[in-house]
Amino acid sequence: MERATPLAYGAYVETKVGHVSASCYAINATEFASTAYYEEDLCQPSMSAALLEMATSPDKVLVSTALADSCGVGPGDTLYIRPLSWLPEEAPYKPVVVAGVLRTMPGGPVSPFSLMPFVVVSFELAGELGLPFEGLCFLVKLEGGAEASEVAKAVEEAFPLVVLETRTVEEQLAESPLTLVGMPICDFLNVSFAYSLITATIGLALTAMLNVRERIYEIGLMRARGLRRRQVVLVLAAEALIVALIGLAIGILTGVISANGVACMMADAWPVPVRLIAPLGFWILLALGVGLFAASSILPAAIAFRRTVVETIRFR
Repeated sequence: MERATPLAYGAYVETKVGHVSASCYAINATEFASTAYYEEDLCQPSMSAALLEMATSPDKVLVSTALADSCGVGPGDTLYIRPLSWLPEEAPYKPVVVAGVLRTMPGGPVSPFSLMPFVVVSFELAGELGLPFEGLCFLVKLEGGAEASEVAKAVEEAFPLVVLETRTVEEQLAESPLTLVGMPICDFLNVSFAYSLITATIGLALTAMLNVRERIYEIGLMRARGLRRRQVVLVLAAEALIVALIGLAIGILTGVISANGVACMMADAWPVPVRLIAPLGFWILLALGVGLFAASSILPAAIAFRRTVVETIRFR
């Protein structure tokens, strides 16, 4: 492990404006900035700038988008909070300054539930407010080349009575609602693509075979005039391959446009930006499609040249 930083959770605060109840996290801003994984656009202004403000002033906090909208505050505004309590004796409100507005909490699960109101405070401010946190976890940054699953297992074995559970980023993402919903859809699309690829390959091969069969006499004449077998095969294969490449380009274009539309529809429902990526499986399927299309274009023409020139000229 390169470094680790604590993250406390389980406490709740109440705002003076609107009396909004919000869950609360406590962090060490300096350590969190160098340990946690985050993207700058998760926070407004940038995540690094907001954490730097928290590190320089304990009275500055980060709030979620939902809490900022409910209370009508933004970066630089003052927010009054106090521990949430159902006792008759309520604590006074504490003025804090909003250092940034978060779309989601780094280190937490990515789900629609992260759109709920929450506030991130420093440990100094949490102690001043007397917030009763129920849980404590540590965000761990590994050294380059370290295997996350092996480190997690080693931590559990070293501290069996202290560590309740260790989770890698992959395990956390695997249980994210975005993954639980998106992966079955992705698997269905991959299977559909495989069936479509097989059907298109068979159709293209049959079309190429019929085209070659209808042009056997023409092929014989071209060979009789001195064209080499390889030249004629390339001419016939190029015709079929051009059709295949046009279809492939249209399919990729419509697929990207459709996927971009789905991503735009989901953008408002998820706290992090939904971006189009091309995983390894996509490139494998794409290469497989191009290879099958090329083979189905070349093989029928190559098979037709097993006949001699005399036989092809006689064929009418």
